[in-house]
Amino acid sequence: MSDSKVYVLWSNPLFQEVIQLLLTGSSLDVVGNSADHLQAREEIKELSPDIVIIETTEASQESDEETFAFLQSGSRVIRLSLTDNDLSIYRREKRTIDNIDDLIGVMMNGQEDAAPGETRL
Repeated sequence: MSDSKVYVLWSNPLFQEVIQLLLTGSSLDVVGNSADHLQAREEIKELSPDIVIIETTEASQESDEETFAFLQSGSRVIRLSLTDNDLSIYRREKRTIDNIDDLIGVMMNGQEDAAPGETRL
């Protein structure tokens, strides 16, 4: 199995360094990083990472629109706040449904699989 590619979008250089160190030796390979959101958008389009990790701070102004733009690239997006240890995971998933039971199953399974304290959107 090949490594999953990770891109890190940070505001504090230490965040990027810590993520790099934590992932060393794992099956996750950091393929790029940036503090510049415009540069990151271009690099993410080019590199097609499986996962985009975004440092979220009180001062950061990331929007849902930006998250959705990264999701459109096919990446799973993880927003991580070191201030309050908050983690938000976004993913784009597409399914074909054949009937109403398929739709209800998707709607019901989304919350049943959630861990305690976790909300899936």
